[in-house]
Amino acid sequence: MPPKDTEPTTPYVPRAQRTAATPPPAPLKPSPQASVVRPWHRATQPSISAPQPSQQRSKPASLPDDFVWVKPYVDQQVSRFFKHHATAYAERVKAVLDGTCELKTFSDDFGPARISRWINDKHAVGADHPNPCKPQNINTSATYEACVKSFKLGPQSHPAAKYSYASDSSEIDAILKDLLGTEDCSE
Repeated sequence: MPPKDTEPTTPYVPRAQRTAATPPPAPLKPSPQASVVRPWHRATQPSISAPQPSQQRSKPASLPDDFVWVKPYVDQQVSRFFKHHATAYAERVKAVLDGTCELKTFSDDFGPARISRWINDKHAVGADHPNPCKPQNINTSATYEACVKSFKLGPQSHPAAKYSYASDSSEIDAILKDLLGTEDCSE
C-alpha cells in the first residue's frame, strides 16, 4: 500500500459552484518512487432545481409521540398566538374597558383552552396524539400571564388601560401593535 501523503487530492469545490458542464480536475502525476494510484471521481450530478412553491401551505408534520411541552417553547407559541390575534385582542381589551364587553367573554376568547387548541392545530396534533398541548401548559406561560391573567385581575390597572386613558384610540392602537406585533388574522 502506498504512503498516504502520495495520494493525489482534488481541490474542494462547493456544490453551488459545481456545474454539470465542468470537467473533473485532471489527476495529479504520481511521483516516480510511488506506485500509481488512480483517483476515484464521483460522477457529477446534474443540479436539481428547487421545488416550486405551491399555492397552498403544506400541512405541518405532526409532533413526535414523546414531545415535551417545555415552558420556553410554550411561551413562544403563546406569543405567536397573541401576535396572530393582535387586532382582536386590542379590540376586546378596549371593549372590556369601555364596558361593552364582559370580562367573562374576554376570558373565553383568550382562555387557555382556546390557545392550546390553536397551538395543536398549528402543529397538526390530533386528538389521538398521546401528548397534546393542554390548557395547563398555557397557564404557566409568561406571555399568558402578562396578556390575560394580569388583565383579568385588574383591567383598569393593566398597562393597556393606562395607555388608553392617557391617549386617543389611534395611539393605543399603535402601542398595542408595537407590543403584540403586526401579524393579524382574526378568527
